[in-house]
Amino acid sequence: MTGTLFVLLRISRPYYILQAIAPPVAGYLATSQVEFSVLTTAAVGCVFGLLAMAAWAGNDLFDSELDSRGRLKLFHGLYVAGGTGLLRTRKLAARTVTTYMLLLISVALGLAAAISLPFLVLAGLCGLVGVFYSVPPVRLKTRGLFGAALTATSYGLVAFTAGCVAAGTQISIAAITYGVAMSVLVFGYDGIGHIIDYADDNENGLNTFAVQLGAPCAIKLLAACQVLPIMVLWILGLTSVLKLNLTGVAVLFLATAFSAILLLSGRSGQRLCALRIVSVPLLSASFFLLL
Repeated sequence: MTGTLFVLLRISRPYYILQAIAPPVAGYLATSQVEFSVLTTAAVGCVFGLLAMAAWAGNDLFDSELDSRGRLKLFHGLYVAGGTGLLRTRKLAARTVTTYMLLLISVALGLAAAISLPFLVLAGLCGLVGVFYSVPPVRLKTRGLFGAALTATSYGLVAFTAGCVAAGTQISIAAITYGVAMSVLVFGYDGIGHIIDYADDNENGLNTFAVQLGAPCAIKLLAACQVLPIMVLWILGLTSVLKLNLTGVAVLFLATAFSAILLLSGRSGQRLCALRIVSVPLLSASFFLLL
């Protein structure tokens, strides 16, 4: 039993959960300001953390056959892209993983309903996008640029505004503007996984956005998406259109510019894996620039 739980936790990719928790928590804190509740903050984070765990488990389950044809992409023991291979090596039944996913989703939506109906709706939308990223016949990961953009919007704009409505306020133009910029940034870093998986996806005939555009064009697009939204935010902050932490924006711009240069300088597997790993805390911190 303990071994099964350990495998289920590993296929949930706990390292990446931070990236899912940060947007709604940042949205909630930015909107509620001094009136925030620690309990609500924790609940908001738990909802999106559990939904992300279910999505990652689904990714391993429904891509298991395709992932078996490729190689594991690891960076110092952390799974970076593709599947973990644990369902095959540990002989974990599909029914067990499906039950685990349904349990996570049920608890998450129950918590979301306790916060508010608008929050439940937005959290539910994010959960659907996360699960259907891999679940056939939808499989957003194989829907080219559209699927990648929709996924980034879910983990950027929708997740951030979900945090805003959890505070019981209307979604402001500033929150939408910031969420859109963050969606572009999410695309710029989440897309690195598609570059890492490019050879396997191309061989298996998967229409990911990287396969659709070709690796060179996809890399240039990702590099632009890492830098341009921060430049736009900097301008909006300097003109007082958005009340941003300009010091944080400046530091983030330097970090994203450096990562874009590394991305453009070559498709070294280890370099790409390192960028994907570093992107998790970088993206997570970027959502808190409105505080």
